[in-house]
Amino acid sequence: MTASRFCALLGAMAMSTASVAWAAPAAPPREKRAAGPGAAGEAAPGPRDRASPGVDATMPPREGSTPKEMTPRGRNKSLSHRLQVSVDLSLALGAAFRVTYSDTVWCGQGDPLSENDTFCVGLAPPALDIGIGFGVLDALELLAEFRVGMMNDTLGNRPLVLMPGLRIWIDPTLPFKIGLALQLVLDFTRQDSATQQGHLPEKGTKLDLGVRFFVQVQYDFLRYVGIFARMGLLGTFQKWVGVNLEGSLGVQTRFP
Repeated sequence: MTASRFCALLGAMAMSTASVAWAAPAAPPREKRAAGPGAAGEAAPGPRDRASPGVDATMPPREGSTPKEMTPRGRNKSLSHRLQVSVDLSLALGAAFRVTYSDTVWCGQGDPLSENDTFCVGLAPPALDIGIGFGVLDALELLAEFRVGMMNDTLGNRPLVLMPGLRIWIDPTLPFKIGLALQLVLDFTRQDSATQQGHLPEKGTKLDLGVRFFVQVQYDFLRYVGIFARMGLLGTFQKWVGVNLEGSLGVQTRFP
């Protein structure tokens, strides 16, 4: 009797435990997170989500974070001389050739009293050229230069020349540029040296006229400063046929 009661008690306990386990709700399965952006149900992270700690994602990107050509400061600045006033200062030196219209006119060589040469060759004296210009267009400038001789020429006179004209630039917006200039020559040099007396040209005391052409190679460091070299020809024809083959080096400043 005792054994049967004990077995009945064990059977009741087992059935009670099974019923409790059957009634307990099962835990919901865990959701697996998407492995990366683009998975269903999850939006791709935006620029603000990708911002590194300590960086305000609402601020615009710094200049260095974008390509150089896309930033305003990265664009190449134009080095055109348009609407700028330029001041040139250069030193010129070269060779001088002179042919007189008459054998009674002394051209700077030989003895005017006995053997007067009609064709003379010599060095053109060093001269200081002071120029001022204005950029009308990117490629066009008005130019006027004043030349003062630093020494006497082969005739014994100090050169004094005014040269107004035009200058045209090739590739005017680039730092390295080439210019072509054409100028009218107004030669105010006085022909009054002691050796010339009695052997002056017919229009020796008057203004001499001519033209000047030169090629200018220039490099602009900044919009306001550049250096240049020139090679050109200067010719006069009023008193005699005079030709100067000359070169010069100089500096240019511009404003505004």
